[in-house]
This record gives sequence, C-alpha cells and structure tokens, in this order.
Amino acid sequence: MNAAELVEKIRKELGRGSRQGHRPSAQIDFGVYTGELRGVVRNFKKELKGESGEFVLQIANALIDENVTDCRQVAYELIAAHKPPRELLNEKVVIQLGQRLDNWCCVDNFCCYIAGAALREGRISDSLIEKWISPMTSGFDVAPWLSTQNRAAEKEILNGP
Repeated sequence: MNAAELVEKIRKELGRGSRQGHRPSAQIDFGVYTGELRGVVRNFKKELKGESGEFVLQIANALIDENVTDCRQVAYELIAAHKPPRELLNEKVVIQLGQRLDNWCCVDNFCCYIAGAALREGRISDSLIEKWISPMTSGFDVAPWLSTQNRAAEKEILNGP
C-alpha cells in the first residue's frame, strides 16, 4: 500500500466524531474521542511495523497536510510509537512537523510526542527552544515550555529539587 492510500485509510477510519467544533482552530476537527483515536493508532502501528523511518515520516507529513486536528494527533503518535522515525527527528524535521499549530490540542501533542521527545533524546538543541521563546510566534507560544516539562521533571528526580 502506498502512502496516499494509507493516509486515506486512516482518515476514513477516523470518520466523523461527535465533538466537532470543540477546538477553535483553522483546522478541521473530526471530534474523535481520545480512546477511539488511540484504537486507530493501535491498528496502524501494527500496519507500519517494520517500515522505514522515512516512510512513517512521509505518512505523518501527509496526515498533517490533511489539515485535520485528529489526523495530526495520529501522525505524532505514529512517530512516537516507532523508533526509526524518532531517530530522524532533527531541527528541520521537528519544525516541519510543527507547522500550522493553532490550538492547544495540537500544541500539546506536538510538544509531548515530537519536540519534547526530540529534546530529551538530544536530537534538537536548547537553542531551538530559545528561538521559539523570543520572539513568541503564534504556533509556538507555549511549545518551549511544554517541550521542557518532562525534561525538568527528570532532572529534579535525578538531581533533587
């Protein structure tokens, strides 16, 4: 199955949720509840097992290009669930995956699954986070803070308060 067919299959499986319009955004919101969305992710994690990191990133970018908040979340969770695409996360890829963030749901998922993971794994630098902080730009207003939260907690656990 090629990338376009797989993206269409994911989009159809997400369907139309019952929470449409819940998140103010320029993106379409199917309104799929998290539990239902995780079921979709679980199915496609299996289908993508063994695929290259490049292919999973291709799927993720195509899902983000759908301009649907639910597809974006699936994209981020598929990357987080597969080591090969996580290993490809660098500043350029992270910035690309974070384009058009315009609501808390998308920012939160981006920071937890993409930027925060890349920062913790040393794949992006503190200087990228600092660039997001000044000047604060619309899509990344809270990304620096959210991306560092688990990292700060890890440091406190390891080194004490």
